[in-house]
Amino acid sequence: MKSDQFSADVLDFLRLLSKHGVRYLLVGGTAVIYHGYARMTADVDFFFERTEPNVERMWNALAEF
Repeated sequence: MKSDQFSADVLDFLRLLSKHGVRYLLVGGTAVIYHGYARMTADVDFFFERTEPNVERMWNALAEF
């Protein structure tokens, strides 16, 4: 799987995080795939900055998702 082969849901979610200005870091198998390495995974792991403004942005992105 390459970065252009993410599921539509994953791409939509990542676009929403960016749209809402969420500060996040993609980690784990999905990050490995994003960088072009073959890896089988079905989940998305990420960290996000836990400041009050960023948590509010995250909630807004999740609500829209």
